[in-house]
Amino acid sequence: MFRLQGSKTLAVDLTGDAVKAKNGSMVAYDGRMTFKKMSGGGEGLRGMVTRRLTGEQMTVMEVSGQGTCYFADRASEINLVALHGDT
Repeated sequence: MFRLQGSKTLAVDLTGDAVKAKNGSMVAYDGRMTFKKMSGGGEGLRGMVTRRLTGEQMTVMEVSGQGTCYFADRASEINLVALHGDT
């Protein structure tokens, strides 16, 4: 599902499932994808107050669909960490 495309781009192969990513980190995609902006605490005034109180600044998006989506963040190096068991 997750693989490196060079040292600074993450390729995510989607088969109908969804992943969350930093808003604005998608650089390309191939296939049929949907992108949904998400933010902690919900939308509107209540969400804004919740984010302000918790110090949450980063917005994320949910990407779902079929195909491959490519992500990068400010030309940062990416390290994949394999997890085994329940995560």
